[in-house]
Amino acid sequence: MKDRFLLLLYMLALVLLASLSSIKYLLLFLFLLLLANAISLRGNFRRAIRPPLFALFTAFFISTPYALWTGHYSYALLLTLRVLNLTLLTLLVLRNINLYLAFGFSKTLSQLLVLTSSHILLYRRVFSEFKDSLRSRSPEGPQRRDMINFSGGIGLYFFDRALRDSEEVAKAMKSRGFYID
Repeated sequence: MKDRFLLLLYMLALVLLASLSSIKYLLLFLFLLLLANAISLRGNFRRAIRPPLFALFTAFFISTPYALWTGHYSYALLLTLRVLNLTLLTLLVLRNINLYLAFGFSKTLSQLLVLTSSHILLYRRVFSEFKDSLRSRSPEGPQRRDMINFSGGIGLYFFDRALRDSEEVAKAMKSRGFYID
């Protein structure tokens, strides 16, 4: 029951954060979410700072060209603050609720969650095996060129595998009646 209630609060907070257009309130929420994430991780500074930095890095490369191109700096700042707030809120919620219990009210959502998490675990294991194979092939450490080739090859592999898997899953779900058109 606690997980469902927290999921409902999360969804309401998403709507609230997405509808805010005041930079002052978004900065206030950003401060509160940073504080809540720091308390939630209890001193693991590296884990606390990495996701917001990646979100900020991504928002910088998306928002900055837009702001330079159009001259709407305040809108780019607003968009960046929203992205950071939504990212921090999602990370905080994912650490504190059990999604399987939260989606337990719906059999269909539970099945989709299990399907998604099984794919994530499978892809994580395959990626770990690829990294191990790269390490075993270069005992002195991979060179920059090796890393570029590795990244390109593994990206292509995962893209191709995701396409094939999604076609198979779509066919299996359709045969079980998930798409009623």
